[in-house]
Amino acid sequence: MAVRTHAQPARRGRRGPGGERPSLGLALVALGFVLAELFVVTPRAYLSWDEALYVSQFSTHVPAMAMDAHRSIGVSLLTAPIAVVTASVTAIRIYLSVLAGVGLFLAYRPWLRTGGAAASLGALLFAGLAVTLTNGNVALPNLFVALGGVAGVGFFVAAVQARTGRGGALAGLASAFVVVSLVRPTDAVWLAAPMLVAAALPVWGRRPAPAPAAAIGAGLAVGGAVWIVEAYARFGGPLTRLAMVREVTDAGMHGELGDQVAALGSRLADGWDSQLATGLLTSVALAALLLAGLRVARRTARMPGWLLALATALTASAPYLTLLSYPSGRYLLPAAALVALPVGDGVRWLASRRIGTGTGTAALAAAGVTVLLAAHIGSQLWSARVAAQHSMVNRRAHPLYAERLHELGIRPPCRVSGSSAPQIAYAARCAAADTAYDARRASVEIGSWAERHPESVAALTARDLRAARAAGQRFVVVARTPARPPHLAGWSRAQLLPNHPWYAYIPPWP
Repeated sequence: MAVRTHAQPARRGRRGPGGERPSLGLALVALGFVLAELFVVTPRAYLSWDEALYVSQFSTHVPAMAMDAHRSIGVSLLTAPIAVVTASVTAIRIYLSVLAGVGLFLAYRPWLRTGGAAASLGALLFAGLAVTLTNGNVALPNLFVALGGVAGVGFFVAAVQARTGRGGALAGLASAFVVVSLVRPTDAVWLAAPMLVAAALPVWGRRPAPAPAAAIGAGLAVGGAVWIVEAYARFGGPLTRLAMVREVTDAGMHGELGDQVAALGSRLADGWDSQLATGLLTSVALAALLLAGLRVARRTARMPGWLLALATALTASAPYLTLLSYPSGRYLLPAAALVALPVGDGVRWLASRRIGTGTGTAALAAAGVTVLLAAHIGSQLWSARVAAQHSMVNRRAHPLYAERLHELGIRPPCRVSGSSAPQIAYAARCAAADTAYDARRASVEIGSWAERHPESVAALTARDLRAARAAGQRFVVVARTPARPPHLAGWSRAQLLPNHPWYAYIPPWP
């Protein structure tokens, strides 16, 4: 059934609710997000395993590392401008913080015409989440998928509602899906599904909208083409690559909904049950604000956009809630970014309510909502800072291990295999041994799997050693176990740091 609206969208530049220009409010939110990334969520945390793989692809300081089949080139393209200049992790974090802030502004800007201050509030709610803050300066695809999804739905709504001058909205829609399809093609398909359905049906009281559908298709085609070319060049074809993706990600019907709710809970809580309770309480509060936002948006130009945002959030989160065996809050960033829009409308409505009949009651309600919102964001900032410091502590040894390897004579050209090979190799400016698939389970994490399959570990190490010698590289295996692996007998051994059970095994040279 067609959804007809009567209220006209607000013209760009008009003052939104509360007397502020929505674009200025959104710019302040984006600026605050960048400042929070730089001064609250410390940019000093060293690279994770995944980040080292992504950043190395276009680095002029570190050899490109082999990437698994489920990784796409988009994040490497986004980090390329800084990676070709420097390998400094601090510089990379600062660059990503600014990039994320600009992306936040561009993603929610298409919603200002329809949502006004509600869009700016939605951006604030999303940017103020701890899971968003901890992913604001990392070289991972999830935040960019979220921002691209918000921009895509916003440009789609603008394109189908505009009577004239749709060219800019269509170009923005195609660009949004170019970004998403490059950083994570599978997520792009899930995000596009509700919009393609909406384009085929007269849900806005008009005829189907082929132009927006074509723009989405063009954006998807760019990332899809790159993915297919990579599949043939590196993995033996698309079908083989898909099989490898399924193996690595352990995709299947797992249904980890409870764990995902816990992942959204407060990181301050100790224990799964407390996180689950906090997550449920947060979910109830968000549901109430969401219903309020939908109620106030009835029979307005905002309602179709809010409904499409919710439908897209549902399809974006469905595969992560049902197909993966390991939960993580960052997988739900696209859904959170989209749901924040109607929730922002609910917050705006709540702040405009009157309390009683006395004078100044509206201001009292606005002040109360402001205090609660500030308290919520403050707690999220604190939680994000704790999480960032924890990551920094966990990874601070990797550069120290690299310095120790230099002392042992492992200098470029060199190749590192074993535990945390990508991070240590990046810090040492070495190549990393191929860590995909069985190599990851074996030579990288020298542990229980390696103990059960010593022949496989020996074969992988021998392959890596041959590749290193053929390239004229010094070779080292890093193992985080005090017991010498049998296949490394006769190799020299050195402890990397005092009181650290991490050891470097170096073969005879040449």
